[in-house]
Amino acid sequence: NDNKTYFPNGPFVNQFPQLAVDLIGALWTSTGNDVTGKGIQKFDGNVWSIYNTANYPELPSNSFYSIYAAPDGKVFSGNWGKGFVRINGNEITRFDASNTPIVGIPQDGNFVVISGFGYDSKNNLWVLNYDAGDKNNLAMLTPDSSWFLFQIPAQQNIVVSKNVNLVIDQYDTKWFNSLGNTVALFYFNENKTYQNPNDDKSGIITTSNGLNSSDITAIQIDKRGDVWIGSNKGVNIITNTSTIVNNTNPQLRITSVFALRQQSITAIAVDPLNQKWIGTNEGLVLVSSDGLRVIANLNSKNSPLLDDRIESLAIDEKSGKVFVGTKFGLNTFETPSIKPVDSFSGLSIYPSPFLISDGSQLVTIDGLIKDSEIKIITVSGKLIRKLETPGGRVAYWDGRDDDGNLVNSGIYIVVASDREANSVETGKIAVLRK
Repeated sequence: NDNKTYFPNGPFVNQFPQLAVDLIGALWTSTGNDVTGKGIQKFDGNVWSIYNTANYPELPSNSFYSIYAAPDGKVFSGNWGKGFVRINGNEITRFDASNTPIVGIPQDGNFVVISGFGYDSKNNLWVLNYDAGDKNNLAMLTPDSSWFLFQIPAQQNIVVSKNVNLVIDQYDTKWFNSLGNTVALFYFNENKTYQNPNDDKSGIITTSNGLNSSDITAIQIDKRGDVWIGSNKGVNIITNTSTIVNNTNPQLRITSVFALRQQSITAIAVDPLNQKWIGTNEGLVLVSSDGLRVIANLNSKNSPLLDDRIESLAIDEKSGKVFVGTKFGLNTFETPSIKPVDSFSGLSIYPSPFLISDGSQLVTIDGLIKDSEIKIITVSGKLIRKLETPGGRVAYWDGRDDDGNLVNSGIYIVVASDREANSVETGKIAVLRK
């Protein structure tokens, strides 16, 4: 009678301070700082695995609290006090005060906390130092393994600590905020001259510049390059960010999202349609790309959400899945917001045959390029319906013509094209009307 313990396949701990989805759709989660950290969790879609010191002795400790999935497939995780690790397939590489020029906190130069990561347009890795004793709060590692350290000019005459939430926009401007001493939003652009600080651009943004609050909890760059800032008093959007690189006096525009005013924001994620998923203390809000319209308001009472307080968010652009971390576990929402394909290579149209009874059924048209236009045509060539797509890989048809009437049984041609009709793809669907 062998006593064996079987564990259900799920997360090892319900701790998800940060989430990230890698190139092949695997979900990675950090677990916490100090003694709360239990390692790095990974879900490949079927099986959960954990990277901890028991399974991987090369890890410095289990206190991993930041996580980043890079566009080249590598995954980076910041440790509370022992630098960071790079996971590249089966290879784990440690980076800390002993093998990099990064300096730890003022009290102990070996205690290195890396709170954020990002790749720039040249595939350089940028890391944000939580509290650098030498004030070099940003460090950069080039693809050929050279290190460069940066002080932020806008931080020189003030005491700044607890730097968090690093993101990089399409102009390679780094955005992050500080939580200790000076509480503010910062931006920095080294102008691609890594050893010449004289042309560096940087700035500090606070409530005096139009932020709802300097107590910032989340920063994201959207598909247009706008910066979305979440705080304990809602969401701000910063536009016109190109002027940071081009002007000595950048003319940033800061607006507030009215629908989220006074909400306490915990996380922001941007989906392939540029819609924003906003985590709050009271649930999950989906807003339109410009923030003017609330599309969905989800909480633990009206949805499967495990808790109203959202800890973290991540989106798998290839599947449309939205991952939601809470202290009671992880939720996954399936959404139609899927990254469009680069070029047409056949449409997948289903179900076929399509049975129409009461008009509530939908046909899925999959395989679309960005901003496709769709026409439904009879075999004799008559246009019966023109569809505007949401912009992603998938669109839906409800079996109705342009006048709102359900179509008759028959074979229909589906024509998808780009806006200029330079690229066209067709498919067929059989419709059976009951």
